[in-house]
Amino acid sequence: MSYSLAQLIIIQVMALLACATILWACAASLSNVSIIDRFWSVFFFIATLVAWTLQGPDMAQALVVVVPLLLWGIRLSLHITIRGYGKGEDPRYQKLQKTYGNFRWWALWFVFWPQALLSLIIGWPLTLAVIHQSQAVSSGTIFLGLLLFAFGFLFEAVADFQLSRFLKARIPGQVLDQGLWAWSRHPNYFGEAVLWWGFYVISVGITGHFYAIFSPILMTYLLLRVSGITLLEDMLKNSKPAYKDYIKKTSAFFPWPPKK
Repeated sequence: MSYSLAQLIIIQVMALLACATILWACAASLSNVSIIDRFWSVFFFIATLVAWTLQGPDMAQALVVVVPLLLWGIRLSLHITIRGYGKGEDPRYQKLQKTYGNFRWWALWFVFWPQALLSLIIGWPLTLAVIHQSQAVSSGTIFLGLLLFAFGFLFEAVADFQLSRFLKARIPGQVLDQGLWAWSRHPNYFGEAVLWWGFYVISVGITGHFYAIFSPILMTYLLLRVSGITLLEDMLKNSKPAYKDYIKKTSAFFPWPPKK
């Protein structure tokens, strides 16, 4: 059965909202909205899997997208789960609960459903790639996209590993300024942005369509200005006096040799 693009999007939205609602019900029973962070990557896989199942014509072509997506999603989900184990609810959600009260409803409307739908928007290049009906446009572009993904994936994974090791042995108030963190205050976010540009370039190589560039731009903007650097740095400057000196000598996002 062939589906129009509009029908496919509707089915993706229904699947994502259903998954988000089930996840929200679990979070409500546990009184912990932070569960959403652990399953953020699952939304991307669901949307892509639905598209591939309903419209995907070529398994080998789709695997070029699905395999990197699985690597990214599994690593990120495991990292967030291990990092948050036994630490309770994230302070961001605790703050929202103080504002809105009982989280059973505000979390569904303002956290779970929006994140599910956002994954469809950001992951649109993945959908385009797995439903493309003809042969790939440019194998060279696909290879370039895979290189970008690999670089971003490894950069983020190494940065997260260095951060996890630091947090296990840190002294209160100490700032991580070694390894990749000496070159960027947020190397994990930089790696995340790069790998999404990689996904976009892979999609362009398969489809020849450039319009989905809004995906990596949106992801980069979110990492820089919304849920990433801006929010985190406000917290760190208030909790760690040494962080202000760290800001003076270290690039915020793009890796760059530290100032002397």
